[in-house]
Amino acid sequence: MDAIAQAAYEGNAETLAQLVEGVRLPNDFALGVAASAGHVECVRILIPVSPIHIKKSMAFRWAAQNNHIACVQELLPFSTFSSRTKALKAACVFHNQDLIDLLAPISDVQRVSKEFASKGLQAQQELLQPYL
Repeated sequence: MDAIAQAAYEGNAETLAQLVEGVRLPNDFALGVAASAGHVECVRILIPVSPIHIKKSMAFRWAAQNNHIACVQELLPFSTFSSRTKALKAACVFHNQDLIDLLAPISDVQRVSKEFASKGLQAQQELLQPYL
């Protein structure tokens, strides 16, 4: 792990800000690491220097999987309908109710519910019932 990703992982915003000054990162790995760990200040530092292709971004998905709502909210303006729907699916799988509440109104709840039904995942499907 390079120094930027290490600082993001540790949540060391001060060091991270110094390391990325004047830098354009080649990928969103450090952003993903920060989002996965829930370090919202690091996410804020990394957004302007990271190539955010949120449709494929690990940052948004990892933040959602780990129920880091503040990080999801920071990344939300860069999200697509598809990425929000995938994050909603992850939120249901991990039973992250606060994240479900955030994402369900702006995602394809019908699609996720049908997918869970087809796989026999009744508990996850029930989490979406209030939004159907």
